[in-house]
Order: sequence, then structure tokens, then C-alpha cells
Amino acid sequence: MFRLLTLCSVSALAASAASEKPRVDRFQLMDHSFNSPLNFDNTLDLWTLTQAAVPAQKHIILSPQVAERTGHFWHKQPLTTANWELNVEFEVKGPQLTKSDGFALWFSEEPFDPRDQTKETWNLYGYKRNFKGTGIFFSTFDSYKRLNPQVSMAQNNGVSAYPSNLSSTGTSFDWRNRGTMIFRMATGPNGMIGQIKAANDVRWTEVFHVKERVKGDVFVGFSAYTGPEAGSPGKKADAVMIKGLSVFNLDMRKAGEANSQTDTEDVKKARELLEHATKNHAEQIEQVRQLTTLLSHHVEQLAPREREQLAQLAKLSQRVRDLSGRVSTLSKEVSGHMQASNGGKGSAMLEQMKFEMDGMRAHFNHHNENHKQTVQRIASSLKTKSGSAGAAAEGQVRALKQHAAIMERTIRRQHSYSQMLFLLVLVIVASFAVFMWRRVHQLEKKHLF
Repeated sequence: MFRLLTLCSVSALAASAASEKPRVDRFQLMDHSFNSPLNFDNTLDLWTLTQAAVPAQKHIILSPQVAERTGHFWHKQPLTTANWELNVEFEVKGPQLTKSDGFALWFSEEPFDPRDQTKETWNLYGYKRNFKGTGIFFSTFDSYKRLNPQVSMAQNNGVSAYPSNLSSTGTSFDWRNRGTMIFRMATGPNGMIGQIKAANDVRWTEVFHVKERVKGDVFVGFSAYTGPEAGSPGKKADAVMIKGLSVFNLDMRKAGEANSQTDTEDVKKARELLEHATKNHAEQIEQVRQLTTLLSHHVEQLAPREREQLAQLAKLSQRVRDLSGRVSTLSKEVSGHMQASNGGKGSAMLEQMKFEMDGMRAHFNHHNENHKQTVQRIASSLKTKSGSAGAAAEGQVRALKQHAAIMERTIRRQHSYSQMLFLLVLVIVASFAVFMWRRVHQLEKKHLF
């Protein structure tokens, strides 16, 4: 039952009494709502604060923690709608044993006039007992004068004094010294409902649900009385702080407040748009159902393709990672080979070796030519001397010829040996270059294919 009332309170209580059934939504009444930080623009210009009530940065101090104090906080303009929802955040803290009466939330059919205050008649939570309208009482004591916080609702015609001829109902709920509390209520043709909870709780507690309703054109206000000094421990009392107030209009045909920035014509247009949007409600539901079915089939068809694409993407990602690893390994191996070739200077060394070998070859060729010319000169000299010398020197000449022939053969052998050595070195260098080229080529094929 509680959940049903919670879910349906706004829609059930906001139906209009007119014959035509209106479209119901809600919009916030900004002039009657406020949040911290408070300033003259968003709060103080539209509200009346008297006696002990003072504004703070984050809340309104309705009454201080001092005994024998009264505070009032009233809006200057009335609510012009009878279908509304209200949420108020408050906190009450004080000594464990207190004499404070509590505070009240008023929906008065009369504007607040502080000049009418008298101590004898204005003693109902700081307001007059013959109020006209509706009052929500946050009482510290029950009807037996026991310390038992509760929330109740009462209505009066402005003639009788409380508690005569009043219908009231309520329930016990401890709202003292529990941090921030939230009270909400909604009113409409079907009556009123009020609920309360701690700000950090989830579950709401229903404190009243009646058929009576709050009339239109009422003034919203708060009042509090901290109790007499006699009997108050240390002359201390309960401090009441109003931290925030949100009021919502549930009747889209009315602006809801006199100074509302929402034009009535705009409200009417918004209502027409809502009615047009929901005219063919059944047709829209069928279209949504068909669209949902179409999307479901589409998802079923695309799901296998998406899974296949994801698998291919995973394979490609793995190949990319493998290729990255191979490239890294190739870089390390090439770097190692370059370091083995004296820090990457192998090609320069090969060129230097080739240059030195060419120089040695030219030196050997030049040296051999000199030896050949020397031998030829000796041979010519011997021939000349052999023609003019006698028989005694002929033997010496032959010996010199033999010795020259031996020297010439030796020179030729050395020349051939130097040629072969040069060719061998060239072959070794060429083989090493071919080996290095093939090694690098194999590494490239290994890592790329």
C-alpha cells in the first residue's frame, strides 16, 4: 500500500476538478523554491524574515538555540495553483531534554502581517491560533506532553482557535538531532499526502493521507517557538534550520505563482504539445514494438559477422605483434653484426684493405721491374766482357751468368708469389663480403616472411 501511494501520489492528487481531463506534468516554481547559497536575488527579496529568523549562507535559521525565541519566514506572494508538490529540507538540533514546541509549515489563505502579533494569541508554534488555511505541525511533544516528536496536519477556518473544531491526523517520527530531514507533500482534487525521511535513508514514512486538500492562493510560511526559559537546560533550545525548498506546479494550465517567469500561454502550448505527442498512444506503442522487433532481428543478423570480424581483428593484431617482435630481433642482430664489424666500420675497413693491397701490388711491380733491369744490365755487361776476356775469365763469367739466372728465377717466383697472395686476399675479402650479404639477406627473409 505504501509503495502504491508513493508511486501514484503525484498523478492521483494532481487531477483537476474540471470536466475535461487535463494533461498533467510538473514544472518548478522558481520564486517559491530556493537552495543555498542564499542571497537577495534568489531568496530574500521574495520572503519576509522577522524576529529571531535570520539568513545564513547555506540555510535559513528559523529559530536559534536559545529559549524564549520566535522566528518567522514567509513568502510575500501566494501560490496560484491548487495542484502542487512541495519538498523541504530541514534540520533540528538541540539538548536531549528540551522545552521547545517545534515548528510549523503553513499554507495560509491570509498574507503574513507581523503587526498583528500578540503574545497571547500568537502562541501556536509562534503563529496565531485562529489561522486560516492548513498547517503542518512538527511537534516536539505529543498530546500527553511527552517528548515524542511527531508530524501532524490541521486545517482551520480563521475563526476558531486551535485545537477546537479541527480535524487532525499524524504519526510519530523522530526528526530531532538526526541531521538533514526531508518532508514532502502533494495536494490535488483527491486530497493530501505527506511523507518524511532522513536525507540518507531510502524509505519514506507516510505521516498523513487525507481527503482534504489545500486551497489555491495560499501563502507559504514557516514559524517556530523555542519554548520558555523556565525549565530549559542552560536556557538552551532547539535550533531549526530550513536548508532548501522546492515547489512544483502539477497543473499545466496555470503559471502557479504571481511572479512566475513561466507565461500562462507557454504553459498552454506545452500542454498542447504533450496532448499531441500522446494522441495516438496505442499507435505509437505498436510502432515502438515493431521497431524493437526490427532492431532485434538486425542485431541477430549482425552478431555473427561482428564476432567473425572481431576474431579476424584479433588475428591481425597478433600478427602485428609477432612482426614487431621479429623486427626488434632483426634490429638487435644487425646491430650485433655491425658491432662485430668494429662498430659498423666493416665496409670502410674493406675499402682500406683494398687500397693497401693495390699499393703493395704496385710496389711489387715496381720492385720487380727494377730487378729485371738490373739483371738485364748485368747480362749485357757479361756478354761484353765475355767477348773481350780471355780463357781465364770465361769460367768466372759463366758463373756470374748462372748466378744472374738464379736471381732472375728467384725474382720471378717472388713476383708470382706476390701476385698469388694479392689474389688470395682479394678472394678472401670478396668471400667475406658475399657471406655478410647472404647473412643479412637471410635475416631479412626470416623476419619478413
